[in-house]
Amino acid sequence: MNMPYVVYARYGTKPQNKLQQAIADLVMKQDRLLLSDLEAVKFKDDLLQHITGLHDKFKTCKPVKAHWWMPGDWDGDDAPKHRDRDIMLGFDEGGSGFINCNLLYCQKPD
Repeated sequence: MNMPYVVYARYGTKPQNKLQQAIADLVMKQDRLLLSDLEAVKFKDDLLQHITGLHDKFKTCKPVKAHWWMPGDWDGDDAPKHRDRDIMLGFDEGGSGFINCNLLYCQKPD
């Protein structure tokens, strides 16, 4: 089976509340997981749903708004063109930098 993605998760700054800690713990459990193209799509959706579900458990914490993005999605001189198939987890609100989660494309191009 073709497994072109690997989950690369690393802690960033210290989580500021229990919600951020729960998200960090959830993401770290996925570190080094190998995924096919189809599994990567499901993984992205499932992870965002789990993060949304954690808001119900930690209602007193500031909500975290998470999204997926690709380096090729933004323009700039420093945009890493060679990594245009990698997918990163980003946070718009509720803190950023407390966890890093990337789906790294690891298959050589045909």
